[in-house]
Amino acid sequence: MTEKRKLVQNKILEYMDSLDNSRYNKERYEKMFANMTDKEFDTYMNDLKDKRTKLMLFTPNMKVVLKIKNLIETAKKTNSIIFDRIWMVDPVTKQRYLTNYKYLILRLPIRRTRQFLMHKLSVAESDKRIDSLTGQVTKPDAASSISFVEAQLLYARGGLDDVLIEFMKVRGGDIHAYAKFKQQLEENGSAYLSSLDDNTRVRSTIVMSTILKAMLLDNNLAD
Repeated sequence: MTEKRKLVQNKILEYMDSLDNSRYNKERYEKMFANMTDKEFDTYMNDLKDKRTKLMLFTPNMKVVLKIKNLIETAKKTNSIIFDRIWMVDPVTKQRYLTNYKYLILRLPIRRTRQFLMHKLSVAESDKRIDSLTGQVTKPDAASSISFVEAQLLYARGGLDDVLIEFMKVRGGDIHAYAKFKQQLEENGSAYLSSLDDNTRVRSTIVMSTILKAMLLDNNLAD
């Protein structure tokens, strides 16, 4: 092992030890370096330099618990800028300005749902067939649905609460609200959630409440 390689390895192990108090990552890299020849180590360093690979920090559940304090201190040691001021655009004046305070800026993975509109798109012949337990349109007329993941995405977007109410309440089994909603569409060509009665409930919620009460389990699902 060359002296230069030894210095680089020790520096990496020092950072791993600083990030992770459990020594799990440090020991992992110690084993990896022990099995590397000088040529393989040189190739690994070049890959790091050219960004073909990167230093990984492994955090298995119940084994490694990272602490924010350690992460910030290690970032300072490596001269990594993780807090910075941000250029923003004022929504009213459209003017760009630099924030007074620094904010944490990180690269995070984005999970894209597997569901696509083209996979779910269908057109119903009618909405005359209603399931008595759920209050929802049933086969063969069932046309669309909204999954829990899709509901989470709509909720996370912010300001789309009315969309969720329409999909999950009005069109999701609230027979009385849907009847009023459909009447407005047929008569006026448009409908407004604000004009519907807030006291109506989704049929599946009422049925579940009744079933639980029949089992002597009191609940407030339909209240």
